[in-house]
Amino acid sequence: MNTDHYLQLVMSRMANAIRTCRDHRTLTLIKKHAAALISLLHDAQGIDLCPNTVVTDLAEKTFLQSLAVDVSPSPPPGWQAYFDAYLGVDGGCPGGEAAIPSLVNIPTYSYGDEFSGIICPNPFLYLELHTNGDLSPCCYLPFSIGNIRQQSLEEIWHSPVARVLRQSIKDGSYRYCDKRKCAGMQKIGLGEYRNSTAYQIPYELFCSSELISRGLNFMVEDALEGRVPRIVSFDDDPTCNLACPSCRTSLYVASPQEAATTYSQDMAVLDAIPLGVEELWFSGAGDPLASSVYRRIFAEFDWNRYPTIRIRIDTNGMLLTEGSFSAVLSRVVDKIFLIAISVDAVTPESYEIIRKGGVFSRLLSNLEGLAKSEYRKHMQIVLRMIVQVSNFKEMGGFVELGKSLGVDTVAFSAISNWGTFLEDDFKQVAVHTPDSVEHHAFLQTLLDVRLRDPIVDMGNLTALFHNNLTKHLKEQIDVRDVVHSGTILPLGKRALAIAFYLPQFHPIPENDRWWGKGFTEWTNVGKAVPLFEGHYQPHVPADLGYYDLRVPEIRLEQAEMARRYGVDAFCYWHYWFAGHQLLERPFDEVVRTGQPDFPFCLGWANQTWSGIWHGAPDRVLIEQTYPGLEDYKAHFDTLLPAFRDPRYLRVHDRPLFVIYAPTNLPDACLFTSYWQQLAQEAGLGGIYFVAHNVRNPETYGCQACVDNAPFVSMNAPLVPVIPLSGNSVPKVSRYEDLVLYLKQYQLSDNEYPLVVPNWDNTPRSGSNGFVLQGSTPELFGEMLEDALRKVEQRKDPADRIVFIKAWNEWAEGNHLEPDLLHGHAYLQALYKALLHGASRHSS
Repeated sequence: MNTDHYLQLVMSRMANAIRTCRDHRTLTLIKKHAAALISLLHDAQGIDLCPNTVVTDLAEKTFLQSLAVDVSPSPPPGWQAYFDAYLGVDGGCPGGEAAIPSLVNIPTYSYGDEFSGIICPNPFLYLELHTNGDLSPCCYLPFSIGNIRQQSLEEIWHSPVARVLRQSIKDGSYRYCDKRKCAGMQKIGLGEYRNSTAYQIPYELFCSSELISRGLNFMVEDALEGRVPRIVSFDDDPTCNLACPSCRTSLYVASPQEAATTYSQDMAVLDAIPLGVEELWFSGAGDPLASSVYRRIFAEFDWNRYPTIRIRIDTNGMLLTEGSFSAVLSRVVDKIFLIAISVDAVTPESYEIIRKGGVFSRLLSNLEGLAKSEYRKHMQIVLRMIVQVSNFKEMGGFVELGKSLGVDTVAFSAISNWGTFLEDDFKQVAVHTPDSVEHHAFLQTLLDVRLRDPIVDMGNLTALFHNNLTKHLKEQIDVRDVVHSGTILPLGKRALAIAFYLPQFHPIPENDRWWGKGFTEWTNVGKAVPLFEGHYQPHVPADLGYYDLRVPEIRLEQAEMARRYGVDAFCYWHYWFAGHQLLERPFDEVVRTGQPDFPFCLGWANQTWSGIWHGAPDRVLIEQTYPGLEDYKAHFDTLLPAFRDPRYLRVHDRPLFVIYAPTNLPDACLFTSYWQQLAQEAGLGGIYFVAHNVRNPETYGCQACVDNAPFVSMNAPLVPVIPLSGNSVPKVSRYEDLVLYLKQYQLSDNEYPLVVPNWDNTPRSGSNGFVLQGSTPELFGEMLEDALRKVEQRKDPADRIVFIKAWNEWAEGNHLEPDLLHGHAYLQALYKALLHGASRHSS
């Protein structure tokens, strides 16, 4: 018997009681219980029990019952008899549901070890408040853990039923949880899973190790849960301005008496904010903007006392006007971090059936206004659809609606019967069930490639969506190919798309000295001119303009645009010259601020800087040197915070790091092996090195490689051009020839393909440059399609990677970012190939 473990349990529970209980007499009794149990650890026969003294005080009972749950199913000798004596027979046993009225006759489930090591955060973070005052950690649980009209929020949070529920999560049994209803359980059940949107936390499940790495040990270990939940959802006023058949049979407005009771119970929750409540959600039961109770709370509660509190709004959107922000929500608008809008339709006809009382044109106007408003900058927007017989055929269009509005997440969930349908009627409405005559048509709809977009959350349709998809694909695809997982291949993607990212769009002192005050990459881009007939110059940026990467809003917009069109990560070029860095500010701010929340990796551009690209090839600006191991360690230590960042892209569970010119290193294997050692010591598991410019990565201690400029080796004929002035023109080849060359090009075993939207470096080099003439979005799509076909042959999804050169190399003419000529056409070609192509070529 591990005496120290049980001693620690007793001390932990006693500390929790001291922190939460204010009654001196009760605390004295709890301390006596603690002393008795500790004595039993050393002498199981040494305590005289008092079976006639059954505990009635709530705090005292909670202390004993929590310990009974903690030590189940094998308590130390003498402890079970002690619990039986003071709690009543079976009152303290782990499944002691008989002593907890709310658990009597509750159905339980058995999942074996399916959820071992998996934690649902709901019972540790979250409670939702219902009309009758009950509080529950999950809308799918058939019981509450207490009632705010009878107990304080603190007492409810530490109630016996709460402790039993948490224990069922910690031990992996999930005995009270119905997998058929829970999206999080379904996702875990498909295999290793990580949600890329995760707007619905809680209601997402996590591996224990991940929670520990985030500092959330209390969900896994025997630690304090906090005095109160961190998140409270107010679902206690069903007042709504619509009468949707999926949840009610008529309009409902709370009476003055009902509103007064609801307001009173809500204030009992709000009074607990100083104890640790961090987020407030309004409301999953009705519409918070129609509720007199919630409007009163928004207007009258002293929000200034709690500057860090965060608010989520769940609404049908009909009242979500500019006026509501300036009036109803004016005192809380700066605290709103998320607005979830239940829309359920794409056409007016469907909307009128599902959303009784709503006006679709007015809703769209509200949504468009929200998307363009100043409030949008600091809040997430989620569009929700309850899938049913009247709208399932519009699911693909619903994703398009969300993308057109620039929302963060498009969320689907299966319709539930909240008592508004007769059983036979519900079978027909619920197209996700085999009983519906439309079920087969629904399964066909789930094959729509638009539903595989990264912004989609399939909710509790995830298992059905996945199983249906894999069944219809001809090739045998692993679960982890379809569900975003440790293999890093997101939902429905044919390959991972990594775009190189140039940070030279802000002034630095060195460039000021070398090229003049205020020099950036835009200096060359802006002064570029056509050099021959048909020469497309200058490239003028469209959406983002001539931006400055010191501005965080620009970096956020870049990441959102990249995410929207299927780019999975930026590979930031990094410049290290024996301890001196250049152009490091944008990336350093990305790491320091945590924004944008978009995956990244690094590429070391280990070249001497000269004036070659600016007409001065003999001018050395800063020399790349390699002083040795001490410098290698300093370099690694500088990047270690980035490597440890959860956004850093990992391949084969190691941070990916590109070396631009491994041939320049005096001993590349010394460098890579030393970094592997440092990475192991730092707990990173190693580094995944990708060599640039070579095809034999293993020679340099690298695991993979990627080309730099394939057009250099394609040996295609030059195109004769007519100069516009003078006789000097750059070398010109056809972009189409590069497309054909790459189709014939055979990748080496560990080589990733590289695709380029275009190439024209004349803004830097003038007539000494090189131009690929005739690039179009369609030809770029062909190049990308060829690259995707090649990597799709690889068995391990982690090896299906395509590099894009580049996101923003404007002075080289290769940029995915929109310009005035093509707009979003290249991005659309990328998106179409990465996602739509998956359906065309795999089904």
